[in-house]
Amino acid sequence: MARVEKFIEGRVSLQTFRSDIDYFCLQAMTKYGVLGVKVWIEK
Repeated sequence: MARVEKFIEGRVSLQTFRSDIDYFCLQAMTKYGVLGVKVWIEK
């Protein structure tokens, strides 16, 4: 069974192409399955 949890702090404008956004994605294998983390940071 898949589960999604989100933590959002502040606002990020996804409508403008001029935003300076860093993105990071990491996956970890556990004995229960795959854990993935995605992070977007607007500078």
